[in-house]
Amino acid sequence: MMSNSFTLWLLCSLLSVMKASCQGKRDLAYFMLNEKDIQSNNFTERFSNYSLFVAPLSLSADDINKVHTLLPHAKVIGYYGFSYIVVGGCSPNCTFTPDRCNQTLWPGEQYFNKAWALTDLNTNLPICVEPWYPPQQRRPWNQMIPMKESVDAVVAYMKNIEFANKKWDGIYMDDFFSMYPPEWKAHITTVTTLFDIDGDGIADSFDKLNAQWMAWRPYLTAQMRNAIGDDKLFIANTGVPHIADAALNGITIEDEWTRCGGPPCGDNETGVPNLPPGVPSPHIQAVKTAYAGQGAVTLLANRTQQSVMWLTHPNYVPEATQCAEFAKLKEEMPWLVEGVDSAHVVCP
Repeated sequence: MMSNSFTLWLLCSLLSVMKASCQGKRDLAYFMLNEKDIQSNNFTERFSNYSLFVAPLSLSADDINKVHTLLPHAKVIGYYGFSYIVVGGCSPNCTFTPDRCNQTLWPGEQYFNKAWALTDLNTNLPICVEPWYPPQQRRPWNQMIPMKESVDAVVAYMKNIEFANKKWDGIYMDDFFSMYPPEWKAHITTVTTLFDIDGDGIADSFDKLNAQWMAWRPYLTAQMRNAIGDDKLFIANTGVPHIADAALNGITIEDEWTRCGGPPCGDNETGVPNLPPGVPSPHIQAVKTAYAGQGAVTLLANRTQQSVMWLTHPNYVPEATQCAEFAKLKEEMPWLVEGVDSAHVVCP
C-alpha cells in the first residue's frame, strides 16, 4: 500500500493542474492592473496566484468580465483617490502642458461643482496637491476637502455610473489619511496665501481644513458603503496613525511607513535615512497596530476582513526585511495579504 505522502507526490508529478495546490498556492494582491496586462497572452499564468486586483476606473466592463472568466477566484476593485478630483483648469503650480492640464482623469465631472475643489482665491483656480512630484511631472489632480455636497456627488457617480455599468467587486480608496497630511499643507503655503475649501468664496484656515477633512471622512465611507452594498469589498490605502472605520473591509499600507512612521513618506521624502539590511523597521509596531485595530472593527461590523501590505520601495526598506516582517504579521493576522505594485517585490 502506498503511503499518503507518496500518493501526494505522485499526483503532484502527474497532474500539472494540481501544481499550485500541492506546492502551496499564493494569495497575492496587485496594483495596478491595466488593459495591457489583461490582453497579454500570459495573463492567466502570470496572475494565477493573485486573488485581488486594484484597477483604474477607466478599465472597461469587458476587461473586468475577462478577469472574472479567466481567474474566477479573483476580485477586481476600482481605484478612487479619497480627495482627488479633476475639474478642468489648473493653477500655475500644476500646469506643465495645456493638454494635460485640461485632461479629465475622473469621468464624473457632470456630478461635481467645480467650486467644491480646493481653490486658490488669488487666481480662482483649483490647486494641484501633488507635492512629491516636480512641477513638470505633476498630474492635474485637484483636491476636494470632503463635505456633504461633494461626497454625495462622488457617491452618486460611483453608484449610477461605475457600479451600474461594470461588475466591480468593490472600491479601493487611496490616500485615506486620518488627518490632513502636513506635507500637503506645506505645499499649499508655497502656492497661495488665500484658499477656499467649500465653494463659498471666503478664505479658509488650515484648522478648518483639517476639521472638515476629519469630520466628513466617515460620512464618505458610510455613504459609499450604502451605495455599493455590503457584499462588495471596500478597502482604503492609508498610513499610521490610522483611525479604524466600520465601513471598510480592511486597509492597505505601503511598507515604507514601517521606516518613517508618519508623513512625509512620499517618493521624494527627505530627512529619513534608508534602512540598512538586517535592521528591524523602527515603526513596524505602529503599522501592526493599524492593521489590528481595523481588523477588529471590521469583524465587529460583521464584514469580511481583507487587508493588504504593499511590499514596495526596496531602496527604503530591503526586500528581505519587508518579507520577514510581513510573514510575522501574516501569522497573527491571516486576513493580511501580500501586495505587489510597480516595485515588483515578491517574497520567496
